[in-house]
Amino acid sequence: MSLGYLAGIQSSGPNASFDSFDEAYDLLQTVAEQDPTLLSEFEDDLWKNSRQQFVYSTKSISVIDTDP
Repeated sequence: MSLGYLAGIQSSGPNASFDSFDEAYDLLQTVAEQDPTLLSEFEDDLWKNSRQQFVYSTKSISVIDTDP
């Protein structure tokens, strides 16, 4: 679920790893297909560290719920 969110992080800002969102998304999608546990591990860590979870996600929209 977090694929679009991660692509956005990796493609924005002065230290972005990718030149464009689409480039980041395509590569991350390929990686996720090869090893689906990577995204679930990221989401599990996000929940453990900051009590945030993805409740809805598309390529361009991510909705994250926070548990106080």
